[in-house]
Amino acid sequence: MEAGNRSGLSGVINGLNEGDVLILCHSSHAGTETDFLRVLVQVGSKCAHFVSIDEDFDTLRDTTLHFAEASS
Repeated sequence: MEAGNRSGLSGVINGLNEGDVLILCHSSHAGTETDFLRVLVQVGSKCAHFVSIDEDFDTLRDTTLHFAEASS
């Protein structure tokens, strides 16, 4: 991934607010697997949600399902 794209993604992440959702079509758009995990942690630290369409990864959906199951 080019440095400009990475800094652009960092800028988007820095601008996230609680409840916002960052959507990537594929995890590789975040860079390496380590970059993907870093993005996931950064988004979570903003109390925002992360969706990666190709991987069917959705923190908002998964968190909602977890709390629904826990309250049953």
